[in-house]
Amino acid sequence: MDLPGYGFQPGDWDLRNDVDNYLGKQVFRGKSVVDVGTGSGFLCFEMEKRGAEVTAFDRFFKYGDETMGQIPYADFEQRFGVTLNQQAEVRRYMVTRMQNSFWLSHRALQSKARLYSGSAYQCPAELGRFDYAFFGSILLHLQNPVQALISFAQATREKVIVTDVYENIGAAADTPVMFLRANATDKNQDTWWYLTPAFLQNLLGVLGFPKFSLSVHQAKFVASQTEVKLYTVVAER
Repeated sequence: MDLPGYGFQPGDWDLRNDVDNYLGKQVFRGKSVVDVGTGSGFLCFEMEKRGAEVTAFDRFFKYGDETMGQIPYADFEQRFGVTLNQQAEVRRYMVTRMQNSFWLSHRALQSKARLYSGSAYQCPAELGRFDYAFFGSILLHLQNPVQALISFAQATREKVIVTDVYENIGAAADTPVMFLRANATDKNQDTWWYLTPAFLQNLLGVLGFPKFSLSVHQAKFVASQTEVKLYTVVAER
């Protein structure tokens, strides 16, 4: 991110040259949007710059209440060198730091977005309804992405926008399935699934969003300095 008064802030992903593609090339002016899994808020603030009224939504974990979305491998300690609970504490600390970064950026950008912390599996009734629901590379990290989509789709009037990873989907892109990413030798801690565009098209159609478009684009993953193929789907009532 580039923050007034603070300059360039590095992160895991650099989406600055891919924002419009990542957001599905939608018109946001005058629209109310819920950004599910906002993280540091980069895309929340980008939608706000484009004229949206944004509610940023992210997970909130009380002390000791769950495993922070990590995959509960039976040999977690052997695989990663720490126990599941120890790593959950590290991740809880990092979530707190990320929310602090959200509020720092919020102040620096003079944002009017609101942040709500809760469970992605239950869109709170007090938030009301939204024109758009946006899921930016978050569903693959959820144990139950179907429930998250159901919950927020029910509170959405017009469009559901989902961006996710296209890598490793291959020829299955047109098949309505989601693949379990975790396996017996995997070193990944928190990516549960690969979801295909066809899976999202069918599910969102069931949920009342039959008009569907798909685009494919790339974004930079900073750690490896590689361009990762992503897809964005827009489903409309």
